[in-house]
Amino acid sequence: MPNSRFQRWKVCSLICCSRHTSRIIIQGFVLNGPGQTDVIVRGVGPGLEDRGVSNFLTNPRIEVYNSLGFLTSNEAWGSNTNLDLLRDEMSRVGAFALDEGSDDAALLLSLDPGLYTVQLKGVDGETGVGLIELYDADAENRVNLANLSSRNLVGTGEEQLILGFVVSGEVPKKVLIRASGPALESLGVSNFLADPMLTVFSGQTPIATNDNWEDNPNDIAALSGEAGTEAYPAGSKDAAVVLWLEPGIYAALVSGVDESTGIGLVEVFELE
Repeated sequence: MPNSRFQRWKVCSLICCSRHTSRIIIQGFVLNGPGQTDVIVRGVGPGLEDRGVSNFLTNPRIEVYNSLGFLTSNEAWGSNTNLDLLRDEMSRVGAFALDEGSDDAALLLSLDPGLYTVQLKGVDGETGVGLIELYDADAENRVNLANLSSRNLVGTGEEQLILGFVVSGEVPKKVLIRASGPALESLGVSNFLADPMLTVFSGQTPIATNDNWEDNPNDIAALSGEAGTEAYPAGSKDAAVVLWLEPGIYAALVSGVDESTGIGLVEVFELE
């Protein structure tokens, strides 16, 4: 199978956070490769209204962190000093347009290889439906997004956890997708999702599902090590799948078995 290591990914994470005033949406990603790369990070709230979302976050704020701490933030994308360049780059990478003067948040950043997180929250504690988007805007395609993750409270119905991503290029990509619940206990999370169910969609069509990672025919423990993350404990109810994905649009959805709820983490790792 050809190596697709240097293909670019576009990722978005949609989590409904209405009715939970303390909730913060967290998106993580890892950049690999030499030198800096340009990325666009967006926190969309008002921009969701035209897409049929009624209880959207009216004033979202995004904050970007690296392994050392806080880097930067934005509350209204029109306040950027590089606004013309940001507008042009959003159009170039295929991001849907944001209304001029809207309170959606966006940043164009040049980032070194490493681990980053994006937090999306409502200004003054407001809640609503929010969307985090991450776009690889590097024209020379020097750095690849090797890991994408999103952590939040997994509810029922509209409050399930969704990590969406786009595989671009001309050849398939091998990925490990994990839905962690019980594994979060060792990280100090008490109200974790006890029994996560993972379903992967291609567009609107489900293509894979898993309830318990040990039921998977692939060696998930070994592949987790290959991806640079800890393997799940034997007997845990965390979920995982391994897939070869053709270029296209995908989404990983995490729900709770028997409509259970709790904190969940969904991760996508590039293997080949």
